[in-house]
Amino acid sequence: MNHEFESKLWNLNQLGTEFRSAAEAHAREYYVLFGQRLAAIYVWGSVHRWEAIPGVSDTDLLPFIGDPFRNEDESSFCEAQNKLDHEFPSAKAFVRPRPVAVLTERGRAYQLRLHYDATLIWGEELGADLPLIPPDAAWAKEWIKSPSELIRFGAGLAPNNSDFTLPNEPNQRLRKLARLVVQEGSCVLMARNVFRSLKVADVVPPLSRLYPQWTTFLRKTYHYSLELKPVGADDIRLYLAEAVPWTEWAEAEVSRIAPVK
Repeated sequence: MNHEFESKLWNLNQLGTEFRSAAEAHAREYYVLFGQRLAAIYVWGSVHRWEAIPGVSDTDLLPFIGDPFRNEDESSFCEAQNKLDHEFPSAKAFVRPRPVAVLTERGRAYQLRLHYDATLIWGEELGADLPLIPPDAAWAKEWIKSPSELIRFGAGLAPNNSDFTLPNEPNQRLRKLARLVVQEGSCVLMARNVFRSLKVADVVPPLSRLYPQWTTFLRKTYHYSLELKPVGADDIRLYLAEAVPWTEWAEAEVSRIAPVK
């Protein structure tokens, strides 16, 4: 079993040093539980982008199995999840695997995730034989809603209808807000068909060149999104005073470009 697992494990040097052991331990546990059913495991998000902060960032994993998750899988899955959560409390990485069929049944979101924001760490690449529809203005118009709602919530202007939450610690909260701004910025780039990836370095500099009126704000965003700075409530308030007008502008810019349905 170990030989088979190792033969499909990719070089984890492609991940940041602090996240390699957690990623490998989780991958091994998936293999123990699902064996031949396991098709592939990806890491996505900030770890994939080399923007993660140890002890703060989740080790976001995206595992796939060849068939649906079964009722009889639940007990052993929860047992393994509890063990890994105890061993790697900041990882929060052991999630239920998706069946490979989701790539064709409701696949655009997954295909975009795998293509633009994920690193394969075990198994074989998925979705290579499926046509990739790059993100466009219509896609961006929908995708910008969640980060925009959360920024407005952070500013006390709306209830939280987003899938995400904001940390309570001021430095983590400011970093999260800045990363939401980067996500909104990626939507603007999608709308303009110049999107490359969700990495901060692939979003902020192009935006500054295209929209120099936002350069000062985007420079702050660049640093806040990558670092944990000692900040307080006033720093968050001042950043939100710029982030809310930016959010309104970004939504309007995407809507201006997006086709009317």
